[in-house]
Amino acid sequence: MSLLHCASLSPQGPSNLAAIRFSAPIRISFLRVYPKGSTPFQQAPDVVAETEPDAFFVDIFFNAQPLQSNPNPEPKEKQRAPNALVPTSIAYAGGQMDFAIDMGNEFATRLMIVKGNFKVLTMAIYGEIVAEQPPVLSYEPKPLPVVGPYPLSRVLDPANAADSEALAEKLLTLMPDSPRLSLVVRLMFCLKPSDEDWDEPAFPHLYADLENSDGDFDLEGIVNSASRPIRDDLPQDAFMTLVDRVNDFLGPKDNDQAYYIAKLLSIAAPQQPEMARVLLENIDLENIFDENTLDENTLLCILDACANRDIATHFNNNETLSSLFTSVQQSSTSADQYTRSTAGKVAQRLKGWREFELALTREDSNNFKNAIAFLVDITSEENSTGIWLSCMLLNDDLNSKINGKSSSSDAQWLPLDLIPSNRMTRSEFLLLVRAVVGVVSVLAVWAWADSLGNDHCRERILGILNLWQDVDGYKNILNHLLHLRQLTRRLGWIISDSDPPRKSGIFAERILSRLAESPQSMLQEELVKTVLNLKPPLSFITEDERLALRKIAYVVEDGVAAAVEELVFISANVVNGAEEDKLVKRAPLSARRLRTLRVSVAIVVKEVKGDEEEEGEGTGEGEWRVLTSLWGEQAHGLVPRLIDLLVDLAEDVGRYFEAEYSVMDEQRPVAVPAMSEVNYKLLAQLWDTAYDALGLVEMLVGGYPLAARDLRRLVGALVELCACSAVARDVWAAGPSVVGPGLRVRDKCSEVLKVLSREEMRTETGTLNALVVLRTVLAGAGGYEGAAIDPIIQLRESVEVVERLLPEPVSEGSEGDDYMGMDEEAEPETSFWVTSVLPKALEELKGFFQFLDLDTKLRLFTRLVKLDGGVTGLGEWVLVEHLKVLDEDVRYLAFSAASGDAPASQPVEDHRVFLRRQIVDAVEFLWDVQEDPGLGSWYRTVLVSDEEVGRYHLAVVDSFLDCRLTSSSLTRLVRALVKGGEASKLTPDFVYAILVYLLRIAQVDPMTPGVLDDCLRLILLLPASSFSEMADIRDFPLELGLTLNALARSCTAIDGPMASSIIAILEWALRHENRRVARVKGVKGDEFTTVCDFCSMLVPEKNGVMLEIRAGVSVDEDECFVGASVEVEDGLEGYAVSNGSGGVGGCVRMTVGGLDGLFLHKGQLQAGAGIGRPSTPRAGAGGTKTPDILGMVISPPTALLRSPAATGLTKTYARNDFRQLRQVPSARLNTSRLPSMHGA
Repeated sequence: MSLLHCASLSPQGPSNLAAIRFSAPIRISFLRVYPKGSTPFQQAPDVVAETEPDAFFVDIFFNAQPLQSNPNPEPKEKQRAPNALVPTSIAYAGGQMDFAIDMGNEFATRLMIVKGNFKVLTMAIYGEIVAEQPPVLSYEPKPLPVVGPYPLSRVLDPANAADSEALAEKLLTLMPDSPRLSLVVRLMFCLKPSDEDWDEPAFPHLYADLENSDGDFDLEGIVNSASRPIRDDLPQDAFMTLVDRVNDFLGPKDNDQAYYIAKLLSIAAPQQPEMARVLLENIDLENIFDENTLDENTLLCILDACANRDIATHFNNNETLSSLFTSVQQSSTSADQYTRSTAGKVAQRLKGWREFELALTREDSNNFKNAIAFLVDITSEENSTGIWLSCMLLNDDLNSKINGKSSSSDAQWLPLDLIPSNRMTRSEFLLLVRAVVGVVSVLAVWAWADSLGNDHCRERILGILNLWQDVDGYKNILNHLLHLRQLTRRLGWIISDSDPPRKSGIFAERILSRLAESPQSMLQEELVKTVLNLKPPLSFITEDERLALRKIAYVVEDGVAAAVEELVFISANVVNGAEEDKLVKRAPLSARRLRTLRVSVAIVVKEVKGDEEEEGEGTGEGEWRVLTSLWGEQAHGLVPRLIDLLVDLAEDVGRYFEAEYSVMDEQRPVAVPAMSEVNYKLLAQLWDTAYDALGLVEMLVGGYPLAARDLRRLVGALVELCACSAVARDVWAAGPSVVGPGLRVRDKCSEVLKVLSREEMRTETGTLNALVVLRTVLAGAGGYEGAAIDPIIQLRESVEVVERLLPEPVSEGSEGDDYMGMDEEAEPETSFWVTSVLPKALEELKGFFQFLDLDTKLRLFTRLVKLDGGVTGLGEWVLVEHLKVLDEDVRYLAFSAASGDAPASQPVEDHRVFLRRQIVDAVEFLWDVQEDPGLGSWYRTVLVSDEEVGRYHLAVVDSFLDCRLTSSSLTRLVRALVKGGEASKLTPDFVYAILVYLLRIAQVDPMTPGVLDDCLRLILLLPASSFSEMADIRDFPLELGLTLNALARSCTAIDGPMASSIIAILEWALRHENRRVARVKGVKGDEFTTVCDFCSMLVPEKNGVMLEIRAGVSVDEDECFVGASVEVEDGLEGYAVSNGSGGVGGCVRMTVGGLDGLFLHKGQLQAGAGIGRPSTPRAGAGGTKTPDILGMVISPPTALLRSPAATGLTKTYARNDFRQLRQVPSARLNTSRLPSMHGA
């Protein structure tokens, strides 16, 4: 960015126009206007600004020239020069001012036209010259700049200043003869002077004379005489004189006497602390206040008076008085509803003071929710705000607590909002209190400066307020305090008096514009009036924004009817097409529409909650008025319409988080979120609207049963919003303006789902809401209809939602827990989920588990087992279903590997790899369960005690055996069962299957430590009678022989313990009653002899036994057609799925389109296993002894011809036998070939 042009412009002609034409397209960043007589440039002292007059409005028009970004531009002869003028306006209020111009990256300009009522305008133009940019054909990632927040200056940061009111006192010094801050607070908020007092020469130093009793005719006169502020140095005798004057007129209890005493207390509340203390000590309030004398006006005065700490403490310490307000609140005959509501507010304020002082005093206090709620309530009305601030300023003990030295020299950050929270520390609470004291003090000085018409001080303060509205923490405090009636009015007065423009008016417009962004602010009556009174020309608020604000103000004025009309209205776009085929599609929600919707929701919330807040009890009248308005709009349910709105909001939010996949290079396809051209302000509005709508749904859903379809749509929208907020948190560097609202929505979604899943919540048909919610979340784990977010993120959020929905187990358990049996005192919520919800969502739960990774699956499985506690057997069912899927996957994998001779298509091959990966993860899950400290004992117990669990474990092992597969995780698992002693409790079939599996492991690597010992343990567990009757006994001699064959090849590595195990196994086979056991196969005689020789040499004491083994164990040397065992994990780490570009890597990588082939149905896998594009076999492929890694190993042809089983199946051809065969007529050949159809 550089200086492009500087000139002094003078308007010409009747239209007052001036123009600047540039020699090249430029992009303007900002304009700088200089006041008359100033020198814009230090190095050019002869250049002097000539701007006249001192303030004026200027309209500027830029010729918009679009930049060429189309990769396929039209020919030059077809291009037309654009002639569009883009208008804007600036308000020059004097001095040197900068005006930012956001032209974007798509346009440049070569012409600027200036129009306005000015004589001369000296202006500098800053920006850059735009050159023709080549079209963008590919995405090139660039690192985003990391912009961190920086703290305010201590002078402008009351929360971190040594004295929170110091800034306000400094601002007071900008006005001559300014009074003390405490007096300004009383005059502006509490003891407001009359019109006559403003004209008094001694004003503001007009004080009450508490000792003058000449005009004492009644109690009202005494109270009115004390309505002015008192001097700071007034002696205590003056207070005693006032007490005597009051006591002279006290008599029997009546309403008037109670009212004037309450008013006197409210007058004394913001004064010097000694005044209120003397009144409380010397006036018997018990003889003045009772249920009959406390009407609404009296209670309102007491409510204001209780903003003073000493008065509130007096009522709290007097049990009779403190219980009096509770009695009035609960009375149904002696007081009307408004009186009861006010009495309740008094009781709540008294309780709030106790919580507030406790939070200020106790170092170990960790519950600040009530204290913050008290702070919000007491600063919601002018008189209470002034009294509380005076109390904080004038009481040294309170002032010292909040203004004590900070434990850290660095500036601390304020809490982001005023929402009551228990997650706040004491230091954060003190920061918040200091900030509120500092902001209210500055606002009091602003009101004083505005009352006196001191524009210099007013401008400074408005500038500070404008800055605070951009600072997290201060923004919410300031916006809350600006709801005070007189402050809103003052903004409107300043704006209306800004022609010609003034800086104070520009600041006021900015503050008002940002204040109006809050729906709660727009519900304030004074703000609505201020908005409706806005008249052009305006310095900061554009005409479009003014009209949008007026629309919102009219909605607020019309109340519930207009709000319901806005909520029911649906904007739509009509897609062009044939008249009868026009497609109506919802238009995306605009910023203006979102603001209107937020205010409409706030109006409905206020109407529904109005009965409780204003009348002290819920009468249902507010909800009835809402329903009546709905029926007037031909709508029949507010909650379903809110669900429609939330679905629309989730759709619009999801557009910002769609997964755009691009290939950064041939090696690595990358998924990136669509972050180009993101409207962060609109996105934040979408988050805020969703938060408001969720709050209203949470409020209403308890009394309005939903249809199951609506409930499913709502749950889908909530999960998608949660997923989008997770992307914003983890991926985006957009700052708290987007991430913060998203996380708020995420928390609110969890709260709404919890409410929807309560035991008492039912759908219209009586189905449990919790069941519908759980099924929807589980079934939508792979992505909801219309959702464009990354499925992996969607799955992760579904897991988190499920974990938040499930109640916490009654007992967390510890190492050794078996989780068998639920506690008799189990919470009803836990029992409800275990017995009524989870058993009815088993199919969805089964599919959900198949999506999960190992860690997540183990975590959720542990949660379910603990939650169930053995009541319904949910953990056992999940385990059995897991085993069923594992068994099915193993058999399908073996089938696909053995099907057909043609090479498999690439999608089928990719599917095999992912199927193997799934098998590995499934077996690893079983190992993790067995090793888990909490689940291990449970797993081993159900494996032995539950017949179905044991049967399917056996089925899995049998599948591995039948397919000649092994797995390192399965090996660790079965060996752990053998060593742990559980094998002794298993069925003989299961023990035998494990034995054969371990023999297979020994065949692959006979030197595996301890594997033969485990085999020996299993052999000894098999009963002789059962073993002899097994149908598979014929397999044992073969497996034992193949094991001996493998040992013979590695006999030099056999050690003593291994030799002992071999001898024991062979001795057992020799002495078994079934003689077939001792006839081993798959090993040659010389190999068997070699093993025996080594065993005899290593264990000489067993030579006698070895002689018996040599003589009794026979060897069948017939050729055995047995395939080699293959480990499932082999080759997975280095496999790369084809991505169409030939790239490979260290892990499975592919494009999104290539994923389609992975999700083949098992039937498709069977049908397509042998289908693929014909290709020439690789050199040497036909003669290799090792076919597909998972296929069957075929013996070489020579071995086949030598086999005795091949006798009579071979023929030797000699000389011309082949030629003679070809000469035989085809009719004599026995052939089943069909005739050729080529000529048909």
